[in-house]
Amino acid sequence: MNRNRILLLVFGILLLVFLWNYFFSSNESRNFKETLVAVDTTQITRITLTPRESNGESFDITKTGSTWEVSDATVKDEADIGVVRGMLSSIVKITPKRLVA
Repeated sequence: MNRNRILLLVFGILLLVFLWNYFFSSNESRNFKETLVAVDTTQITRITLTPRESNGESFDITKTGSTWEVSDATVKDEADIGVVRGMLSSIVKITPKRLVA
């Protein structure tokens, strides 16, 4: 066999191995935890957020009794419960996709 046929054969074998691993390998053998954070959302009473555009100024979402209030240094108002519940459920659903070392 000449050199080009050998290289083509090696390339074909490597391509088949790659495609086999890509389509038929299972992701069940991960070496890191599936759950990053275990949060009991009923125990959360305060959330502090610092937007990038705010130059370090933050605002708080605080639970008072059964209602949530949003406040910063000057303003205090009732928060939308749907938005707060959505935020808390998003935190619970965070899962890792890859391990970076």
